[in-house]
Amino acid sequence: HAVSGGQITPENYLITAPVADVRSKPQKPQLNYQHDELEETQLLFNEPVLVYEKTNNWLRIDATEQVEFTHYKKWQGYPGWIEANTAKPIKTIPQFDLIISTKIATVYGPDLRPLMELSIGTKLQKIPNPAKADLKNVDLKKHTAVKLNYLNEPVGFIPPNSFLRADWRKQQKSAAAIRHKLIQTAELFFGDPYYWGGRA
Repeated sequence: HAVSGGQITPENYLITAPVADVRSKPQKPQLNYQHDELEETQLLFNEPVLVYEKTNNWLRIDATEQVEFTHYKKWQGYPGWIEANTAKPIKTIPQFDLIISTKIATVYGPDLRPLMELSIGTKLQKIPNPAKADLKNVDLKKHTAVKLNYLNEPVGFIPPNSFLRADWRKQQKSAAAIRHKLIQTAELFFGDPYYWGGRA
């Protein structure tokens, strides 16, 4: 799909790291709580992006789910650069039906070994009927099976108190109930230091 230089016909990718930093230039973040003018935003595991250019170990992308107006005076996904090892190409963007609702949720493997930690807002695909071979030590009354796209372990398990249905707003009976839930979520972060451009 090469066009010229490192540019390519736009391709769909999914983020495969728990968190990926979007940079205005292909330079690594400072990884501290100081203001970093190159930090645009962050992407969460399973978040789709459009890739426009590949150069060295970086991808130039649009974060299609984070629409903004400031860069090019038009509505589009947040533009920037991510490290190439934080995303992989995908033919079709999956339909996600769960969303992490706790600050941090641990994803376990079939042997209940921790695989990764995911931040609030991360979207996942539920596996309604996982194969018995994938269960091993897992009790489905205590864990929900989810698909881990492109990772070494194709199936993971998360506690049921760590997520909501992705369409949770539709399940609320009123706007007041939605506002109450949003306030509850915001209160989870009382006392946390602010990270410029952070979402994780």
